[in-house]
Amino acid sequence: MTLANPNQSIAHKLRITDADIRERKSLLGMTAADEITLTRARPLIEPCVDQVVAEFYDFQLAVPSVRAVLGDSDTVTALKSSMRSYVLELVGGDYGMRYAEKRLRVGRTHARIGVPPKYYIASMWHLFDLISETAQTAGDDFSASLRRLMLFDMGLTFDTFLMGISAQVEAARDDLQRYSTELERIVEERTEQLAILSRIDELTGLGNRRAFGDALERECAAARRRGGSVCLMFADLDNFKSVNDLDGHDVGDEMLRRVGHVLGRTCRASDSAFRFGGDEFCLLLPETDAAGAEVLAGRLAEAVAKVTDDRIGLTMGWSVSGPAIHVEPAEFLKQADKSMYRNKGVRSSQGQTATLIQMRPWRNGQENPKPN
Repeated sequence: MTLANPNQSIAHKLRITDADIRERKSLLGMTAADEITLTRARPLIEPCVDQVVAEFYDFQLAVPSVRAVLGDSDTVTALKSSMRSYVLELVGGDYGMRYAEKRLRVGRTHARIGVPPKYYIASMWHLFDLISETAQTAGDDFSASLRRLMLFDMGLTFDTFLMGISAQVEAARDDLQRYSTELERIVEERTEQLAILSRIDELTGLGNRRAFGDALERECAAARRRGGSVCLMFADLDNFKSVNDLDGHDVGDEMLRRVGHVLGRTCRASDSAFRFGGDEFCLLLPETDAAGAEVLAGRLAEAVAKVTDDRIGLTMGWSVSGPAIHVEPAEFLKQADKSMYRNKGVRSSQGQTATLIQMRPWRNGQENPKPN
């Protein structure tokens, strides 16, 4: 049952039926004779109803804590009007479903304006005394019947209070569920963002060494699985230390950023570029052979020289795994690294103008012969 459904009456939400009303009366010992006794007292009550209501609220407003709950004068005026109707309904003779619905609405109103049950019980007891005194000539039977009816009313009112509490608990539970779901989403997003950031080199925006290690394992496995090949290029910057020492780390960092931008934009969509550490970079090139790597190396060397105003050079070495023989990732990296250092030695011995055609790659663990 959804307590917040506006299309249902309060009685329907609380499953209050005619049979339930009869049972409630029976449990209180209220009979048809009590209803007749109450109705007969109406001529005594009706002329004095305004006085009863006035005395009732004079007493209520004299209690500071109750006065604070009742609020402003407009609220009190509205409550007095409702109380007048209620006193007359107590001796009105109709104590069925329509009467019960009114009591439920009163209970809901009290709950909305925040009347605590302790004040409600005390006020009902005071009202009982006032009405009993007003109709004292009606005898003890009237007081007993009135007591049973007001207890019947209080039972309905407390059911409404409990319904309100249940609705609040349900709403709070829904809010908590929404908050929990939103919090889980935020944590998931933040975790994903942190995972991504932990794999990116902050300076160049390329993948870092951790990301490279995972990508190397993945690309080697993929090449082996499809029976293809993958090329690993290892790059090292020439003259970077001199620039860093002479011009400072800020200039050195800017050079690294420019190199990272060149590597990232020159690669194909299927390729991956990484900053291995310091001034070393790695590229993973699926389905690229030694000839393709040599062409790319030439383009990258020219682009790096251009963006650094020829102050920094780029030495690259590479190795190809597959399709005939696939090399384990650790050995694959060693081959590319050795190729790069060998080529750096060639460039150092022949000068920085040594052509890229002199660079020697590794393929499947074997050193390729130097081209003629």
